[in-house]
Amino acid sequence: MGFPTRSNSNLTFAHEVLDMWVPDAGKLKASTVSAAIRRAAEEGGLNVLKVSTHKFRPHGFTTFALLSQSHVALHTWPELEYVACDVFSCGGELEKVVRSLVLAVGPEAVYQRMITRGEPTRMGGSTLFLDQTGPGIRTLYDVNLVARYDSQYQHAEVYRHKQLGGMFVMNDDVQFSESDHRLYDDALMRSLQGLRSPQSVLVIGGGDGLCATYLLSNRIARRVRVLELDPMVTAVCKRHFPKLSWGLSDPRTEVRYGDACETILDVPNRSFDAVVIDTTAPDTNRGYGTYAVDFLRQVRRVLRPGGQICMNGTSVWFKYEMSADTVQRNIRRVFPDVSCDVAWIPSFGSPWSFYHATAQPARSHAGGS
Repeated sequence: MGFPTRSNSNLTFAHEVLDMWVPDAGKLKASTVSAAIRRAAEEGGLNVLKVSTHKFRPHGFTTFALLSQSHVALHTWPELEYVACDVFSCGGELEKVVRSLVLAVGPEAVYQRMITRGEPTRMGGSTLFLDQTGPGIRTLYDVNLVARYDSQYQHAEVYRHKQLGGMFVMNDDVQFSESDHRLYDDALMRSLQGLRSPQSVLVIGGGDGLCATYLLSNRIARRVRVLELDPMVTAVCKRHFPKLSWGLSDPRTEVRYGDACETILDVPNRSFDAVVIDTTAPDTNRGYGTYAVDFLRQVRRVLRPGGQICMNGTSVWFKYEMSADTVQRNIRRVFPDVSCDVAWIPSFGSPWSFYHATAQPARSHAGGS
């Protein structure tokens, strides 16, 4: 396999970098990984000179293979369910090497990128990111790309912006930024602070960990269960936004993966004091399900008497296929007492709607008969 060369025909090198999310990373054995690296190198036509492993306490290990062409290195972090691997070479068929290693490790999600080495470095590192702000409207951000990821469900990027700080983006749509996430979190969940200390809160979506962190740090909940679709989301946010996502790693939080429209069916009746719905906005196909009347009826089923829901909506400016008015009408079909807050979220480029509802009529809040 040949690799790109500069116009002056000087040799360049290929560096394949793999980020893998492996729930059973703690079960990986160093001996198995060593054999897998030797086998992968052989399949890719690389010559292994030496393989060595160092085990860390209490868990994790690094396996390094010295090649005639350069190296293969694999590192495990079982506590993060994360495995990193890089293959650096000036020859061989690296696609075969990578494929063999991925099959051996068996990740749920993997992000692969190839870096061409030996070329002059481009200074600055800035790039332009085009956010899908609304139908027919795009916002251009001057950012630095930190990392890019892909799973079976979606693609994601982590950017750094001079004003907004770190930004988490999924499917070309900003999910949050470090500078304004608190505006979003407060608008979504502050109504729960007025309740009498909910014992348990169900978070639907929220795989970035911001809801769990907010609920625990503000002492709103003693127990949090998160129903998240994509393990990649939790892994990426734990890695790049640990101060915002620590609620996911707290022992009071339980994370379950799968489509919320299906996993909520397994939640017992009247088992939670509050439900926070923080899924993808209903301007995407995947977001429609959690805004449907049938799903909201399931949400009401799992609420205890007097329980409350908090739900992110959509832009109040832009006309999506499912508008803010439609979302509110759907909620009112299930919950008799509904209020709507609107907050400006700078990284969204629009005022955003947030809904709060209970299964009891508003007059019952005053304690009347």
